[in-house]
Amino acid sequence: GSVEAKAQAKRGLRAYALNSFLNRKAFTFTFVRDPRTRLLSCYLDKIMKGRPVYRHDLGMDLKPMSFLDFMSRLGDGYLQANPHWAPQSDLIPSGELDYVGHVETLQADLQALIDRLFGLADFKVVTKEVDRTNSAAQLAQYYGPAEDALVRKLFARDFERFYPELL
Repeated sequence: GSVEAKAQAKRGLRAYALNSFLNRKAFTFTFVRDPRTRLLSCYLDKIMKGRPVYRHDLGMDLKPMSFLDFMSRLGDGYLQANPHWAPQSDLIPSGELDYVGHVETLQADLQALIDRLFGLADFKVVTKEVDRTNSAAQLAQYYGPAEDALVRKLFARDFERFYPELL
């Protein structure tokens, strides 16, 4: 029972608590989007609207560019030029994630995440404006065999990691 022994034990307990806190595994999660709709949305919003900064990231001028031309340009070394169109697998650290949600099922996946993290199964999740370019409804209009093959090549790791059911 000396005062010094008690103080040392208290410091040790604090150090143990701090060490335990700092070394605990954080819950990691992310939400991803189908590479096909994500890329089409990028094209419709960033390229078709003629925003110069995005065309600059592609080393292009303001001339009209088809969706296939845009995709081909990405394949010519510009895939990493902007996070809007870079593969999600390159933006999300590798390693095991505790939860991966999908934009396509955002409301249900967000509800499942909130329930898992906080045990709030009754919590009502409300989402808005998931696909403001309506790219999901336009897939058939923009994706032919060439576009489909190219998106699968450019975003192969995204499909493998986050959308294996689409392979």
